[in-house]
Amino acid sequence: MTMQTKINTFNGLYHQADRLRPSGSDDAYVMKQALKDYKSKEKIEFAHVAAWEVVRTNQKWSPVPLLNEESSGSGLKRKSSDSGNYARGSPNVEISSGFNIPDINEDPSPPPPRRQTRKEKKDKGPSSKNEDPRDITSKFEEYKAMKKEIMEIKRVREEKYLTLADEQREALRQTMFDKDFETYNRPTDDLHPKMLEVALARKREIAKKYGWPCDF
Repeated sequence: MTMQTKINTFNGLYHQADRLRPSGSDDAYVMKQALKDYKSKEKIEFAHVAAWEVVRTNQKWSPVPLLNEESSGSGLKRKSSDSGNYARGSPNVEISSGFNIPDINEDPSPPPPRRQTRKEKKDKGPSSKNEDPRDITSKFEEYKAMKKEIMEIKRVREEKYLTLADEQREALRQTMFDKDFETYNRPTDDLHPKMLEVALARKREIAKKYGWPCDF
């Protein structure tokens, strides 16, 4: 790409010098002027003259004739009989296949990737990244078994919790019953008259709570 850009710049300067060549000037003058213009423009010498000589006869690198050039018969360009391109007075340069010179006339950019159609994606089958359906089924069965085991553990835990809660309630009820029974049967003969009324009222509440006989 770098080489192609440099050759393209020099090629334009060469055609410009060719159009502006003084009367009686030869191609050597045009080349000298183009090299001088290139150095003035790019601040370096043009180092790809050989490559430019290879590609200069290609239509892509040929000068575009102005409106008055084709009709004026100025003789600056002639049409090659075999290629149909406009060529300079210098002979065409033949290239030996042994040099393996890249064709810089071709677009070096790679073609954009083609998007796959739905049919191509479908025909391609499951992606290699996907798991085997049998493995998926096996893992699903393992998941169901694990979930069932977790649910069973949860059920047993809830049953144990309910059983423990019932036992705790029963123990509390028994404790309250024992205290009520003790209070109900406590003697009141040595109580002060004011405290006696409070004790008897409490015994009547306990008797009513459990349905016990109460004659006081």
